[in-house]
Amino acid sequence: MTPERWMEINQAFAAVLDREPGERDRYLATALADDPALRDDVGQLLRDAQAAENEGFMIDLAWPRDNFPLLSLPDFKNGDSAFSGIEYIGQGGMGVVYKAYDRNFDRWVALKFSAPSHLIGAADVERFRTEAQSMARLRHPNIVTVHETGEYQGRPYFVMELIEGTTLSEQVKKFIDRPRDAAALVETVAMAVHHAHQRRVLHNDLKPANILLDAEGRPLITDFGLARRLAEGAASTATGAVGGTAGYMSPEQIDGREITTASDVYGLGAILYTLLTGSAPFHGRTVQETLEQVQHAEPTPPRALNPKVDSDLEAICLRCLKKHRSERYVSASSLAHDLERYRNGTETIARPWTRRERVVSWCRRNKVQAGLVTGVLAVWMFAMVMAWSVAQALKAHLLQATVSGVSFHATDLAQTALLQLRHLGRNIELAVADLRLAEMLARDDRKGLEEVVQKLCSDKSVTFITCYVINRDGIMVAHAPPADYMIGRDFSWRNHFQGAREKAGMPAGNALHVSHVYRGRSDDVYKFAVSAPIVDSQNNFLGTIATSVATMPLTISDDSRKVALIAPADINGPSERRSNQHVIVYHPGYRKGIDPVEFPAIDTIRMKTGEAGAQQPELAQRKPVVYHDVNYADPAASVAPDYAGRWIAGFVPVGNTGFVVAVQQRFDDAVSLEPATVWRLALGSALASIVAIAIVLMVLWQWARSRRREIGNRNEAG
Repeated sequence: MTPERWMEINQAFAAVLDREPGERDRYLATALADDPALRDDVGQLLRDAQAAENEGFMIDLAWPRDNFPLLSLPDFKNGDSAFSGIEYIGQGGMGVVYKAYDRNFDRWVALKFSAPSHLIGAADVERFRTEAQSMARLRHPNIVTVHETGEYQGRPYFVMELIEGTTLSEQVKKFIDRPRDAAALVETVAMAVHHAHQRRVLHNDLKPANILLDAEGRPLITDFGLARRLAEGAASTATGAVGGTAGYMSPEQIDGREITTASDVYGLGAILYTLLTGSAPFHGRTVQETLEQVQHAEPTPPRALNPKVDSDLEAICLRCLKKHRSERYVSASSLAHDLERYRNGTETIARPWTRRERVVSWCRRNKVQAGLVTGVLAVWMFAMVMAWSVAQALKAHLLQATVSGVSFHATDLAQTALLQLRHLGRNIELAVADLRLAEMLARDDRKGLEEVVQKLCSDKSVTFITCYVINRDGIMVAHAPPADYMIGRDFSWRNHFQGAREKAGMPAGNALHVSHVYRGRSDDVYKFAVSAPIVDSQNNFLGTIATSVATMPLTISDDSRKVALIAPADINGPSERRSNQHVIVYHPGYRKGIDPVEFPAIDTIRMKTGEAGAQQPELAQRKPVVYHDVNYADPAASVAPDYAGRWIAGFVPVGNTGFVVAVQQRFDDAVSLEPATVWRLALGSALASIVAIAIVLMVLWQWARSRRREIGNRNEAG
């Protein structure tokens, strides 16, 4: 048998042994289906190994017979070394292991002999011997200790520490539900691997089967570096395996590239993957398919196979399994430190945290400082909330006071306006009560009518603009002060004529009519009229008498509050038609020549105040009802920009005339706090804020220092 053929048999046999005992026959039948001869040789080795295991000691080696009787004898002595009680333990691709009692040191040890000489070359034997000697110099609590080396009848051997326990491959299922324990175990193994790397020793065949667990669960690495050195320089076999086990080999091992410490990092990641998921990162139906997956496929993320694995540990595992060596951890020590960071709940190199994750982690790791910061922030927030609550309560009080104030002023001005209108109406009622007025109008006594309107306008208590009489046809027949150009004109379309005519036949106290606002033809001034019908003794309508005045300029003593007058607008000509349009006829923001601005919210005011209908006298005394709006937008802002913004306004109707008095105040001015109040609130909040911020900054400064140190350590490690 050639060494090349033996290497092929050895690699295939090692792959079969990596399987569970119940799966080995099925794997052998499928993986080696294309090479019946290879399958038969490996099958024979498997049967020999099983027979030896069942008998408890080695009668015939699993290798082809080589007339090497030592291993069947109860004692073995070579130079100063003396062993007894030899028992077969197991075998691998390149050697066989026995349990023996070392009589010189009164201890049980493990003896490992190389494969028979006709199965390996002379160079391989020399590498076995050299590697055994270098392994003897490794001293680490997680590496199986080599006590001595030797040679018997041309076959090298070495004496190792005997580990009573099991291999990690037999305990994989125990770690699937315990990801943190898996991370701790791999961290320990990684530090042991790093210890070997520092002494220029590579393992190159890291897998669960080469990790022993003693009775206390302590992991120990065995077969350290032998597989790689024994196979070094060998060409790829039919299975594609150069050295190592297919599912745990790194891509560079398969490609025959230079082997570095990064290859062992890959093996550590594959072990971690197995512990987290229960299987190797790659496992095809055949060895060749597995090797192709290692080279070209990406491993299934561990979390997809085991939801108990968190994102940080998954990132660590997948970083170890990167195809390119430069993307893995730079050393086994760097991997171990990242696993330690993971177990300690700190940020890892593999997956940088978000800002939120850093804050949460810091709070978990620094509960005292986090509690202090939280307490300080809570005190500060409480102070701010209390200050805000007090300010809001004060503003609510000021708002209510402002609403009450504007409502009171609007009510007072509406009552004053109603009294003024009733006074005007009283003069009209006296004129209509004189029966001579009806007689003069009936016989068209214009001179007498002129005297009546002149007398009516002579009342010094009210500044009348004009007084006039209009006959039943709407033609003006008398006007004071005298205005010949007004006599004979048709005013039948005016509201002051039509409204008074509709009240003909009503009792004297109910017949007065306050007209809509109109623009006078003679003076171009906005005005309204108080008119009444003139009837004869049989209540036949003869015409109207009226007095007109400019729209009432209402005043108030509080400079922060503004008064406006809203009124229904009359039509501008006989052909115009208008339905219930209201305008702001008086406003402190108006300038000369500005037309009144429409007031679209009149229906809301009417609904809220319950303005009475035409069945009640227009100038009857009624209980005022106020409508207020704390989000009032003044329509006059369209011509008076200074009045833009939010206002608080109170609206009160003037009897049933259709007029409405509005008193308004800026919202910001109304709810603004007194400077002294603001100062007290600000001072209290500022003191609480300063103390809180000072403490937080101090804690954050300390955290930033530790964070910089941590980043520096990570950069050095990574």
